[in-house]
Amino acid sequence: MLNTLSNTDRKLRIGKIGEDIVSSHFKYAQQTEDWFDSEKDGTVDSIKYEVKTMVKNQKYNGFWIEQKQFHKVDHSDALFFVQIPSEEDDPALLLLMTNHRDPANYEEFVHKGVKKRNYLFTKCMKLDIISDSRATELHELSVPLRTYGV
Repeated sequence: MLNTLSNTDRKLRIGKIGEDIVSSHFKYAQQTEDWFDSEKDGTVDSIKYEVKTMVKNQKYNGFWIEQKQFHKVDHSDALFFVQIPSEEDDPALLLLMTNHRDPANYEEFVHKGVKKRNYLFTKCMKLDIISDSRATELHELSVPLRTYGV
């Protein structure tokens, strides 16, 4: 079934799995009903959070976010990364980016004409290790989307 998905469907499924991981980790988490909400992915009580589900850039040891996402990230109270496994048998990781608005915790740069940020893995706090079918599915969904060596 995964082989028949379009790249857009793969990205949407990856994002949904990441959001589900966060909401299952926090008892009072509420996902936003609007998938394309420009302000947040959900809330825990009154705390607005954003979830980014992606493979860690191994060369730069972080998570790259494009400028079009800066507003949403900067206006959330918490930023979570769900690290997609690089290898088939690796777990996924649920990470909280500490003090995500502090420029000391990310690097801004331009790559192929697009302004981006590299949120440093070393500034993330590990909250959970996911070793079940969700990790396997994240890995399988992500492999055809990869455009670089991991």
